[in-house]
Amino acid sequence: MQLMQLTLEDYETFAAQYQEQIKEIYGTAAAGSTLRKKHKGRDKKNKLTRTKLFESAAFKAFWEKLARKTDYTVAFDEAKVIERAIEALDSIRIEDYEAIIVSTRITGISADTITTTDGGTETATLRARFTATDIFEEISENTALSYPTTAAIVSRIGNLAAIARNPPRFIAHAVALIKDIELEEMLRTLSYHPTGE
Repeated sequence: MQLMQLTLEDYETFAAQYQEQIKEIYGTAAAGSTLRKKHKGRDKKNKLTRTKLFESAAFKAFWEKLARKTDYTVAFDEAKVIERAIEALDSIRIEDYEAIIVSTRITGISADTITTTDGGTETATLRARFTATDIFEEISENTALSYPTTAAIVSRIGNLAAIARNPPRFIAHAVALIKDIELEEMLRTLSYHPTGE
């Protein structure tokens, strides 16, 4: 078995050809991987230089605007949130907990088939059982509304039948609707104040 010796000239030729291939493919030799981490046995230092972009007047003007500290405030109109939430929760519709009962009678069985007759279909309203839930606490915790604000909303909704039909489902709908209202109100009243820093 012969070992091939690579001379310095061979390596330099390979490196030059590799860099040319990278230039052809990517347009710049810098796009390829670095060939050597050391130069003459010493660690090669990489220098990071600023481009002229950083010195341009346009960039400096952009940076002046970008680099300012800004405070922002959100002022919720609590009465508006309450009114909008009551209206939204009153619109929730929860259907009855129902079961569809299908009656089928087998009239004959053979080696190949089963003969049946349809006895009819009936829908029955069932009474679901749910674990006791504190609706005020659930809505308050999941929307970040205060307990009194949540109580002001829930105590004034007229959609009590929907709550009774399926409390967990009603709460999930209510939380989603209230979060949307909070976000809309926050965006509507959001204001920025540069600090001067």
